[in-house]
Amino acid sequence: MESFENARFKRLKEVFSNPIMESVLLFHNASIQLLIHFNQPLQRSEPTIHILQRAMVALARKIANRIVKPYIIRDTAITDLDLNDEEIFNPKSSIFHAGVVKFTLDKVLNEGDISPAGHQKFFVAAHHYFRSSLNYIFTKFPLNDEVITNASWMNVPERINIEWENVE
Repeated sequence: MESFENARFKRLKEVFSNPIMESVLLFHNASIQLLIHFNQPLQRSEPTIHILQRAMVALARKIANRIVKPYIIRDTAITDLDLNDEEIFNPKSSIFHAGVVKFTLDKVLNEGDISPAGHQKFFVAAHHYFRSSLNYIFTKFPLNDEVITNASWMNVPERINIEWENVE
């Protein structure tokens, strides 16, 4: 048992000694906030189906804002993004993530703790993370479900903007 614990501590020491690890952890901390903000309103004790469609689209838009060119997001419905079209994406080095992530990553690059290739590898991994997240949303979330889309009728303050036909 003691040798197992020593081996685990050696692995942990090795992982946490990696100079890029702080940037990775900061990246994940910033990225998970997107999911937390999506999930929190859905945890209310009252029914929230009337906000689900808007919340799913907002999550997809927030993730797309990190990797997709702004004019593409402006001119295209979020559900119509073609993730197989490389032309819609910002250059990998232009991926938006929390400022502290970029600052920390640039700091370890400038101090020579990571190579330019390692720096670029981080951006490629971040791009893949966001792209995979968008793909998951587009394939698994019920973005085009007719019932969920029209459930906004249940939101009393918004009934003024919604037709009775949405219920039918």
